[in-house]
Amino acid sequence: MTLNINMLLEWENGEIERILWLNRHEIALIEVTNPRSVPTLQMRKTVEDALLQDKAHIVDVDNYLPAILPEELLTEASHRRRDHAWGVIRPLVEDHVPAIFIREKRGSLVSKRAQEVKVSKTTLYGYLRRYWQGGQIPNAVRPNFQACGGHGKDKASSERKRGNPGFAATSINVDKEIRQCFRKGVQLFYESGKTKTLVETYQRILEQFFNVGYEIRDGVSIPILPAANKLPTLRQFRYWYYKDRDLTQTLIKRRGEKRYQLEARPLLSESTSMAFGPGSVYQIDATVGDIYLVSELNPQQIIGRPIIYLVVDVFSRMVVGLSVTLEGPSWLGAMLALENATTNKTAFCEQHGVTLSDDEWPCHHLPEMLIADRGELEGYNGDQLTQSLNIVVSNTAPYRADMKGIVEQCFRLTNLRVLNSLPGAVREQEHGTSDYRLDAKLTLSQLTTLLIRSVLYHNKHHYIEAYPLDREMIQDEVDPCPLELWQWGIQNRTGHLRTLATETIRLSLLPQSEATVTRQGIRFRKLFYTCPTAVEAGWYVKAGQSGRWKVPISYDPRLVDYIYIWHDGSRQVEVCSLMENNKMRVFRGLDQDTVKAHFSQQKQRRSNILAQQQQGRAVLNTHKDEVVQQATVVQEDHIHQTKNTKGITENRQQERARQRNEDAWRLAKAVEPSIDTSEDEAYVPPAQYLDLLQRREDVDDSL
Repeated sequence: MTLNINMLLEWENGEIERILWLNRHEIALIEVTNPRSVPTLQMRKTVEDALLQDKAHIVDVDNYLPAILPEELLTEASHRRRDHAWGVIRPLVEDHVPAIFIREKRGSLVSKRAQEVKVSKTTLYGYLRRYWQGGQIPNAVRPNFQACGGHGKDKASSERKRGNPGFAATSINVDKEIRQCFRKGVQLFYESGKTKTLVETYQRILEQFFNVGYEIRDGVSIPILPAANKLPTLRQFRYWYYKDRDLTQTLIKRRGEKRYQLEARPLLSESTSMAFGPGSVYQIDATVGDIYLVSELNPQQIIGRPIIYLVVDVFSRMVVGLSVTLEGPSWLGAMLALENATTNKTAFCEQHGVTLSDDEWPCHHLPEMLIADRGELEGYNGDQLTQSLNIVVSNTAPYRADMKGIVEQCFRLTNLRVLNSLPGAVREQEHGTSDYRLDAKLTLSQLTTLLIRSVLYHNKHHYIEAYPLDREMIQDEVDPCPLELWQWGIQNRTGHLRTLATETIRLSLLPQSEATVTRQGIRFRKLFYTCPTAVEAGWYVKAGQSGRWKVPISYDPRLVDYIYIWHDGSRQVEVCSLMENNKMRVFRGLDQDTVKAHFSQQKQRRSNILAQQQQGRAVLNTHKDEVVQQATVVQEDHIHQTKNTKGITENRQQERARQRNEDAWRLAKAVEPSIDTSEDEAYVPPAQYLDLLQRREDVDDSL
């Protein structure tokens, strides 16, 4: 039976405990529902026996993790308090494991740390308890302001001189405007290489930004500086320069990229030394596969080259995650590879026709650190992994592929073992030879199947000649093959493999944004969604009466049919479906890029139609003005007659009769029959039906 860190165990008495640490003999647990609980150490065999005897069972759904909330939605106070709490307990939970779990040692460690950071032991225990109960991630100590009052506000500083009293009369306060002048001056004079020292840069900043005017001397404009007590000092400038600077960027700008890489870049040891055991460090990277593929639907259509993502465990060199897509190197491809690395591989392999047992590819864990290049995992995406999954993201410097040498080597081996010998493989094009792209025969699914088998071969049979075996491995006669190294590490280097629920991992990996609640539905990127909660709670009525508001969501860019809305301060998630109407139904099954392209095209078409519409309106207005002008001329010809509202009905009947007579269809020349009235001149023909109908209409018009 495999026990992992962060796993929840529910005992027969109803208590739920989380696994905090374990080795081959002991296991540290803490009750997650008790507000005053502390970790306890138990024998691992006791826990395993309880699970076998059904006195305890593993809880599959972890409802005690902190809310998954995008970093940009956190308030400044939340960031500050979380970072403070994490800084207080970090040495204890990183440098004193497992001593912090031992009752006899924990008290002295907490007391010493409380004195160092000047907080009470009660506060420190509270931070530790929230961290342990919440899954041992930094976000577990984040404050829950959703249950509190209003947000904090920045306090304006007084006008009194700050700093050393001895310098109070010789300088001024450095405010935001002065700091901005410092930054601009550093960029203009120091980082550009125009000056060599900070003293020269400081002098240039005073001349450029703090002068009170200029004076012409010997035909040259000289800046005039105010008195010294009206200027910031060199000491202040140095302080804020070192506080605000980005040392790496400064060195690159002053020395250039090549000299920085040669003289100032970090020099680290070989990669394996960074990882103590399986799951310590993963490396992730993407490459454009050196092969052209054909369409699944039409083998005669060449669809280009795939994007291959690999995730590799540094300690064992095990390929733990794989993704093969047509997406360009992006967060979507990295997301799929990370999801594959942290979930069971059985279903994934069966989907591509490969049957395997759990021990053939036993990798479904979260790493402690993830090494990537600058791109997909830089910025927001990296922050989200750190705060939601407690994964430290390290981005390598530009032009430093050697810092991810292990995963780069896996790509090289993949080309040698699989891609180079396949039809459609990229090769050097010689004059007179056929185009290798026309040889393409494999589909994306077929290539994925081959790469899965290549990964299984690599994990089981690849012999790593240069692997740095340590003394324990040599004593245990470990062969340097990834699968054997992984299994040995599980037995001897435990404590680094962590698991979370698949749904939690996927929600943490999905891009996050905000949607707007409107009267027409929940609007996100010009599409409208709905969910049961919105209907039952009357959101749409409220939005129509009180105005719109924002709600946090997660979304999958591969399919626009659903978004996932967060409730209760981002503690619960609900699926929102695309609304069932003709306007939205046409977008079902599409991806975000396709929908975005559609709306962009529609916007361009509207722009073109608007230009035609404006021209047509100009023609219409011209004719309208002309007709009105003609009518005005006619009115002026009858200026001597007076208009009145009497007789409108009779006037209408006369005008209608005239209009009917003019507009009537004359399909043939009318032949009027002769009527002999010589015998009886008093003859009156009978009334016709149409005449009666005409009289009825006249009466109606008069009413």
